[in-house]
Amino acid sequence: MLTNLGARKKRDALLIILVGALFGLLYPLLDREVDDTGALINGLVIGLLGSLFLVYNEVISIKPRIRRMRFTQMVAYKSLKYSTFYALIILIVISITRSIEMGEGFFNYLRSDAFSNFIWNEDFHIIVIYALVSTTVFIFTYQMSRKMGQGVLLNFISGKYRKPREEDRIFMFMDLNDSTSLAEDLGDIKYNKLLNDCFFDFTDSIIANYGKIYRYVADEVVVSWKVEKGLAKANCLKTYFQAVNTLYVNREQYYNLYGMFPVFSAGFHYGKVVVGEIGEVKSQISFIGDVMYETGQIEKECKRFKSLVLISDELLDKIDLPDFLTSERVGSIDITGLSTINVSSVSEKNQANIKV
Repeated sequence: MLTNLGARKKRDALLIILVGALFGLLYPLLDREVDDTGALINGLVIGLLGSLFLVYNEVISIKPRIRRMRFTQMVAYKSLKYSTFYALIILIVISITRSIEMGEGFFNYLRSDAFSNFIWNEDFHIIVIYALVSTTVFIFTYQMSRKMGQGVLLNFISGKYRKPREEDRIFMFMDLNDSTSLAEDLGDIKYNKLLNDCFFDFTDSIIANYGKIYRYVADEVVVSWKVEKGLAKANCLKTYFQAVNTLYVNREQYYNLYGMFPVFSAGFHYGKVVVGEIGEVKSQISFIGDVMYETGQIEKECKRFKSLVLISDELLDKIDLPDFLTSERVGSIDITGLSTINVSSVSEKNQANIKV
């Protein structure tokens, strides 16, 4: 089931499987059945089967309709769905085990008084409540982690950036073209929906290529990578082109809903930033450094150079461009009071002359 997943999804899937196995083992331990090998095996099997069900729904088959639910609605829906599955698995696994122990066939056991006794007089209802609470806690934490941004919740809990530290980071500033006129034509509410649809469509490409969404600023999304992750397989550049390809695949939806097709330009640069946790109320992980302003200025120059993607030559020289991309040196940008940055345009080979 995990063979065709990307590295990041494999990591998430394995984490879910591990957590599921631990929760499966935890109930027999809490119920003081440490010496009962059968109970431990049942718990492990139930935990693994349940976690595989979660992996399929949370990692492999992620339905857009469910992802667009309100937070509380999503948590309630998934908790009920997963705990119902767990209840069925618990019934099946324990019934199979007991039918074997009693030397009866599975269906004969289901018709027996022993099965009725297990349902009504033993701890089946406690196990189901345990499964419901466990899945609710897991889904709530998992969704909160997604809402806060990849790794942010874990960083807050661990205190990783409580003391500021210096890191080398790659940044992408990705901005919607002609946003002012679009906002006027569509109106504020419809324009907000357009941006939300675009950012929703971008998410998978960002996550798949190890990017971390730093923030959304009006019609702009800022994404960062640790240098080694962003350079590997040109992940930082692939993020942009996979994102706009997703928009293109969904172009009919955009034309039907908004009467237009959104076009985004992007600027790329890298450098040192200070990363630290800021604020007691509404805390956030913040990046501070000249590279933030410089990358924003690079993106703003896309229109002048008639390019959808501009990247600093300093960063481009470190990247092995994949076969489907081509680059062209286009000039330099004077960053007032900071530096002069040489930049190149990057485009797909079969669309090498796209203009803004």
